[in-house]
Amino acid sequence: IRNSFAHGRLAFYLDNDEVYVAMEDIDDKKHVSARMVISKRTLLRWKTIIESGPFITSDDLESKLGWKE
Repeated sequence: IRNSFAHGRLAFYLDNDEVYVAMEDIDDKKHVSARMVISKRTLLRWKTIIESGPFITSDDLESKLGWKE
């Protein structure tokens, strides 16, 4: 994920009002070493999870992600 953003190897797509990000990484020989397509919503959820740190409780995380009522 980091390399695709850092090296500009990404593209954004809109499908049914959902934004998707296509990302890839390449090795030293210019061969694709990783590729993924992920929704912007999922990417932002991962960001929240990572920034919350390893000690957040599952209840607090669910609340932060808007999964709890």
